[in-house]
Amino acid sequence: MKKVILTLLIVFTCLDASSQSRIVKDFEAACDSLNTLMSERTGVNGRITLKAVMKRGSVLDFYFTESLSDYPWRKGDPQWFRSTLKNLFPDKYKSYALGEIYTKRISHEKLVTPELGFSGSPSESRHSIKNPDRRNIVTEIGVNSFGKGLSGRHIALWQSHGMYYDIDAERWQWQRPCLFQTVEDMFTQSFVLPFLVPMLENAGAYVLLPRERDIQKNEVIADNDGSHEAYGTASYEENGKWENAGSGFAALKAFYTGTENSMFRSESCGLVIGSITQTPAFHIEFPLIFLLHLLPSCLSPRQQLLGCYHCSHQ
Repeated sequence: MKKVILTLLIVFTCLDASSQSRIVKDFEAACDSLNTLMSERTGVNGRITLKAVMKRGSVLDFYFTESLSDYPWRKGDPQWFRSTLKNLFPDKYKSYALGEIYTKRISHEKLVTPELGFSGSPSESRHSIKNPDRRNIVTEIGVNSFGKGLSGRHIALWQSHGMYYDIDAERWQWQRPCLFQTVEDMFTQSFVLPFLVPMLENAGAYVLLPRERDIQKNEVIADNDGSHEAYGTASYEENGKWENAGSGFAALKAFYTGTENSMFRSESCGLVIGSITQTPAFHIEFPLIFLLHLLPSCLSPRQQLLGCYHCSHQ
């Protein structure tokens, strides 16, 4: 009995796959027309590919590949696309109603993004946050606040790609190829780091960079619980009463392999108790006098970090 049921399932699966392939083939001409019409409407030369068409009674649901999301979708485009696709139905499917339209399991209506405006205000979008939380992750004491600028805003900014280790070549190399006597990984950050980031910070924003911000090779890590000697010489002292606040940043090894995570360890974060006048102090020994970038580390964006940074060279 089990063999009979399994055989029937295989037969039905094969029949369904054959039916799917036949329906998709029937809509090839419609997809070719959509390619041309979408290019004319959006100015983007893409390639619309139909993956499957599912029948639900007298309704047809369309499943496109992610190529449909390559186009810029604006307000009114989903309605136009539905109307155009329905008009392109082959004669044998004219009696069917158009159901849902998906691209990689996402409804095409969710692809809509607002057009860029020139009013100085952000465009309305379903992704907009009406009352954003503008508490700072890090607050530098003594700086100006720009309420109508970017104060309280947090911007995650990537200055292109970095280096990766090529196992086949057995060396570190840039992720992007050489082009016009430079590489994207270096050219982009040549103006992002010295110009774009300071411009955003001067307007009040707090900029988070996943890649290293300081391009010099000298580095010192100062940790209240200590760190490996490979990361330079530093000491720590604190004033007032503190207690353990949970996991925090740690750099305990000179080299990390496999899936080891150097970012957090338990009981490595301090929490001040009582007055805000209680302060920690980090002392570092640096080989040469450079313009240093101080990068404080905190566990959660909900934990506000107040800081007054002062550097002195001895």
